[in-house]
Amino acid sequence: MTLSVPSNLPQAFFERRIIPAMRLPGDLSLVLELGLPTAIMLKGDIFDVERVLNQAQGRLVILLHIDLMEGIGRDKAGLTYLKQQFGISGIVSTRSNLIKEARSLGLISILRFFVLDSAAYGTGVHLLNSLNPDAVEMLPGVAVPYIRDLLERDVRCPVIASGLIQTTETIQEVLRSGASAVSTSRRELWHFKP
Repeated sequence: MTLSVPSNLPQAFFERRIIPAMRLPGDLSLVLELGLPTAIMLKGDIFDVERVLNQAQGRLVILLHIDLMEGIGRDKAGLTYLKQQFGISGIVSTRSNLIKEARSLGLISILRFFVLDSAAYGTGVHLLNSLNPDAVEMLPGVAVPYIRDLLERDVRCPVIASGLIQTTETIQEVLRSGASAVSTSRRELWHFKP
């Protein structure tokens, strides 16, 4: 596992090491107030995307969890539309075809995968190596300390830990275990500066 930042990721991407996962468009107000450089929009529809990106006005990198967005095709045409019409920075997805398309369009691509067991981990690493995304989001994030040795051996891009992270102590443990950042929807943790 490496902490180097690939060229597609802005230098400030991991600056604070906390990446808010916005469940609601209204969450953007707090993200802007805190001056965070990056956020992930977890769900919404095409109208929410437009409102959020207009409100953000380029003040931070907003990634769309494209698998959960409504009203837009989950294909190259949909990604092209989002890039041309709204200027999205990138996506988070579990779908290999969307990661490939995002990369071909010059968008930031983050592969999301679930570490449920050894087989799921192996499949995720295989996808990671074949797709070469800019980063990987691993769920549940609390597993990172337990699979640290595997990550150091197998993962060559930044790791974003996400899921079941409830406390600042857990954030610190996950970051000490090699994660480049933590993504969380818990608004009370967005203030934390590790």
